[in-house]
Amino acid sequence: MANTHLYATHLASEGAVLPDHDAVVFDEAHTLEVASPFDFRRQAVLHVARHLPDPRSEAFPAAMHDELHRLVTAAGGRTLALFTSKAAMQLAQGAGRLVRRATDEGVVAVFDRRLALMGYRRTLLATMPPFRRSVDPADAVAVLERLAAAADVSSGRGTA
Repeated sequence: MANTHLYATHLASEGAVLPDHDAVVFDEAHTLEVASPFDFRRQAVLHVARHLPDPRSEAFPAAMHDELHRLVTAAGGRTLALFTSKAAMQLAQGAGRLVRRATDEGVVAVFDRRLALMGYRRTLLATMPPFRRSVDPADAVAVLERLAAAADVSSGRGTA
């Protein structure tokens, strides 16, 4: 039988390919892990809104809305909001879409405080790109305001 070459991309966490690699069984397989060309810690911030109420709380929707409004305002409206429930892979994939080029920068804001507090957070965080992490809302606002100002300057709407 002739050799067959199959190529696929998968997320890996600390050297372990994440679960969907078991979909096909091979007698012999060779894998290659290629490091990302991006400087995630410089290009992006993972902001976990630890200060918000628990998502199961009645106070959460209003508090989340206020936080979202604050961040969208700081970003000058340049926002992609992804909402997911109990889906760590969707979170990791969504976060991975933030940085696609060496010039991309931004903030991934997670409004579920459990990502900062619960024991399983390490497992979830291991599936995410290695963004700089923060639980201080002022950090996220400062990054977004800086990026919005830079975008305004480059588009001719602001001053340097």
